[in-house]
Amino acid sequence: LEFRRVLFRSVLVALLLPAVQMARETARRAQCSNNLRQIGISLSLHHDAQGRFPEGSRLHDMKWQSAVGWRALILPYMEQQSLLDALGLNDFGGVSQRGLNPIATFRCQSADVDPGRSTYTGVSGAYGIGDVTFLAPRWGDIYPNGLLFPLSETALSDVTDGTSHSLAVGEQLTNGREW
Repeated sequence: LEFRRVLFRSVLVALLLPAVQMARETARRAQCSNNLRQIGISLSLHHDAQGRFPEGSRLHDMKWQSAVGWRALILPYMEQQSLLDALGLNDFGGVSQRGLNPIATFRCQSADVDPGRSTYTGVSGAYGIGDVTFLAPRWGDIYPNGLLFPLSETALSDVTDGTSHSLAVGEQLTNGREW
């Protein structure tokens, strides 16, 4: 009788464990979708306030210095103005502080990347479509036909095929970038 109880419990656990793991992963994926929604809303709010989407990045005037990217530029529209202030944007296109606490909205919980990295990447353009722009040797080829390329000033009126058919930010589960 005891053997049957142990066997029954073992089979029950073996059946329930995958279901519990799948439910957890489903919740994590839902959170990732919500993160993308929040980023999209912040991009839209930035556009409403500035008349354009944020630059994919602002290139630093001094070679090999860190530039500020679109993630930092939408912080005020995510109720994170104090974090943007702590970064210390400077007149050279960069930041004076690095290594600040990561923001959960910039990281999908299902991704296997360091907590300080973002799993969401801005779309700068489509490879091989349009003219290539060489912004700097360290950047390589940039196709400026997307929404978030370096030094961009893209407005809604520039999106000729409609925003419902355009990708601004996508999930990249490998090699996450510093947010």
